[in-house]
Amino acid sequence: MIGVIYARYSHGPKQTDQSIEGQVASCMEYAKRENIEVVEVYADRHVSANDYQNRTEFNRMMRDADAHKFDCIILWKVDRFGRNREEIALGKMRLKKAGVKLCYAAENIPDTPEGIILESLMEGLAEYYVAELKQKILRGQLESVKKGHYIGGRPPFGYDVKDKKLVPNEREAQIVRNIFDWFISGMTYKEIADRLAAHGVYGRTGKPFSKNAIYAMLRNEHYIGEYKYHGEIPVPNEPIITLKQWYDAHALAGTPCRASSPYLLSMKCYCGHCGRLLNGSKAYSHTGVPYFYYRCPDSSCELQAVQKDELEALVVNKTVEYVLTDEMIGKIADKIMDVQNASPDPSSGLKKEAEDTQRQITSIVNAIASVGVSQALTAKLCELEEHLAEVNLNIARAKIASVRLSREQVVMWLESFKAGDVDDLKFREKLCRTFLARVDVWNNEILLTYNLSENATKKAPSPGSCEGANVDIRGRYANLCIIGSFLLLRLPRGLSQIC
Repeated sequence: MIGVIYARYSHGPKQTDQSIEGQVASCMEYAKRENIEVVEVYADRHVSANDYQNRTEFNRMMRDADAHKFDCIILWKVDRFGRNREEIALGKMRLKKAGVKLCYAAENIPDTPEGIILESLMEGLAEYYVAELKQKILRGQLESVKKGHYIGGRPPFGYDVKDKKLVPNEREAQIVRNIFDWFISGMTYKEIADRLAAHGVYGRTGKPFSKNAIYAMLRNEHYIGEYKYHGEIPVPNEPIITLKQWYDAHALAGTPCRASSPYLLSMKCYCGHCGRLLNGSKAYSHTGVPYFYYRCPDSSCELQAVQKDELEALVVNKTVEYVLTDEMIGKIADKIMDVQNASPDPSSGLKKEAEDTQRQITSIVNAIASVGVSQALTAKLCELEEHLAEVNLNIARAKIASVRLSREQVVMWLESFKAGDVDDLKFREKLCRTFLARVDVWNNEILLTYNLSENATKKAPSPGSCEGANVDIRGRYANLCIIGSFLLLRLPRGLSQIC
């Protein structure tokens, strides 16, 4: 297996760049144990997990993954990949499409159904840590924001910062007004960018404006003085365009008609007839109202398009009914504890490095005893002793950072799903991502496969084998059959028909 290592420096008290080396040592030990050939090490230093734009090494690694340059990525822990759940999910989907696997050196998260649930739990803890840290930082910023002080890095193009407040930069502000006027007159993003470049007008970095930069400027609420800090607290600043310019530009820009929510079953929903991944699609009624579907990419396939909202509601409701029971939660908790207890010592690679360093120190001490003191031996001995002290410090840090969850904590986390609102989009996404492994769709039945290891040993029920009591689903009836970790539902006919 060809693999790479990704390491990231984490902000915090008493953290140093040496933590990168500690992560890499642990990952190399894991690679040796799992017979993975490491061909590259990507490391982002002094960069936050949430700052995806400036994680240059991370972005380079993702581009290399798209190019199929390796089979797996080794991380020290789950939170090295990121601490924002949405970004993590998008990143993992991108890796899945590229056929690249994620491995963890300090956390035993195997490629099993329970491993997926445990990984979701660890991602939740990482996200909680960031939210808590952000809350502490925000407390000190809110008062400044209420006074109208600008909080952030470089101010938007068109403004300068004076006395901690945004004030218009008249030369740049006129360029912004021109961009809005040109767009309202019918010019495209590219035409605007080309016109600016032709007149020698560049951004603050000294580079020409891109189409994306023009797009972002036309949607920057600073220009009408309505910016809200964290989307909640208004931060007053002087506008540089009129409300008429703003609304005229947005009326022309328009927004493409999108689904009211993301496709929850993306990368999980398959055609039962031909086995292909289903795509999201859109159709219009005779009155122009859009409808959204899951559809087989093979136009010759017999599977009819399935209505997105109804299919997702059915899957979510049945998942809540089947998975979030006391018996099932107990089974999942036991499996997760088994996985966690099999986790290797996160400091094993560092311990080996400490042992090797100590052997070198002993050799030098013996050499000094034999041949006497020399400047070269003394210098080398001091260097090794300093390195050993640093390694021992990192071993202590690794042990402190290693989170061991009790069964009660795992059960509490799983039971928290019971309080979720099935109409809340974030809850639905979290539920499907955590527990749902796969959805197979036929014209009259669907098969739900969950992240439980029983699936690996039990044969999935075949279509047509559904024999159970009638179950009321959103005012309709469908037969429900539970076999091991599978749910087979016979769908009402209307669900697979286009409106």
